[in-house]
Amino acid sequence: MRKILAMLVFGALVSAPAWARDPDLEGRVKKMDVTHSVITVKNELENKIGKREYKVLVKQGMINDYKMNDKIRVWLMADNREASRIERVDR
Repeated sequence: MRKILAMLVFGALVSAPAWARDPDLEGRVKKMDVTHSVITVKNELENKIGKREYKVLVKQGMINDYKMNDKIRVWLMADNREASRIERVDR
C-alpha cells in the first residue's frame, strides 16, 4: 500500500514539470535595473501574488532580451524572487 501511495505522489510531482505550469506573473515591463539584474513587472494576473508591480531577479543574459513595455510571462523559482523562465507574449 505504501509503495502504491508513493508511486502516485511521485507520478503527480513528475507529471507536471515547473515550466509547464501556469505563469506566476504576466504583464508589462515597467522598470529595468540592469546593474542589479532586476525587472519590475506590472502583474495582470489574479493569482496568489495579486495585481501589483513585482520586482524579479533575472540572470544577466536574460535581462538583455527584453525592453520597456514588453509584455512578458514569468515563472518564478520557489523563493518567489528569481525568475526561472521568462517569455515574451505576442501583442
